[in-house]
Amino acid sequence: MYTRRLKALGYLSADKFKTNISQVQQLVIWLEDNKIRYLPIENRESLKATEFKDFKRALNSYLSGLGCPFEMKDIDSVMTWLLGRAIRSEYTEVLQEYPELNTAEFKGARAKRRAEAVPADDYRLPLPSVDHPEFKQMVNQLCNSLMIPAHDDLILRLQAAAHLIGERDKLENSKIDKSRKSIGLTPQDLGFDFGDAALDQAAMGLRLLHQSELRNLQTRINEIIVKVQSVTADPRTDERLGRVGK
Repeated sequence: MYTRRLKALGYLSADKFKTNISQVQQLVIWLEDNKIRYLPIENRESLKATEFKDFKRALNSYLSGLGCPFEMKDIDSVMTWLLGRAIRSEYTEVLQEYPELNTAEFKGARAKRRAEAVPADDYRLPLPSVDHPEFKQMVNQLCNSLMIPAHDDLILRLQAAAHLIGERDKLENSKIDKSRKSIGLTPQDLGFDFGDAALDQAAMGLRLLHQSELRNLQTRINEIIVKVQSVTADPRTDERLGRVGK
C-alpha cells in the first residue's frame, strides 16, 4: 500500500513496512528527521517515547501541528497523509535547489513530452508485411472457402476468418460426445470442411496440438495432487502400492 511512496522517498525498509506501532514510530521519526523537518531537533525526542501512551500523545500533537486532519486511531489515513507531506517537502527542496525546474519554459516542455508520449496500452508489435503476393493469395483462398465477402482490407478479411473459425470450433466442441475415448485423424472429424485438403490438414494439426497441451496440463495437475496428498493425507496415500494406509 505504501511501498512505492516509501521507495520514492528512499526508505530502506520500504518492502518490509507494516503498520504496527514499532514500525510506524520508526517511520515517523525518519520522516521528521530526513524529509519533513517540522520540529526543532531538540523537540523531536517526544516522538521517540518508549511508552505507547506517550508516543500516541506525542504523535497526535505532532499531526495537529502539521495540520493533519487525522489522528493515530486512523493509522492508514495518517500514514498516507504523512507520506504525501514528505513527498511535497522533498519536491519543494528540489525546486529551491534547481529553480529552473519551476520556469514556464520547463513546464511547457514537460507538458509537451507528456502529450506526445504513447500510452503503454497503445504499444503494438509490428505486423508482418501483407504485400507479399503469396500471402494475399493464401488469405483470399481461405476467406473464399469460408464464403467471407471480398474487401479491400486484407487484414480485416483475415480477422473475420479467424473469428468465424473460432466460432465454428466452439460450436462443434459443444456437440462432442463426452464419452468418446479416441480421436480419429481423418479430416471429417473437424466438424466442418474448408473444401481444401491443405487447409483441412492445417486445422486438424492445430486442434491436435491444442488437445496435446490440455493432456500435458492435466498430467501435471495430477502429479501436483499426488504430491500434496503425500504430505496432507491421513492416513498416508502410497500411489505406488495403489492403496491407502500401511
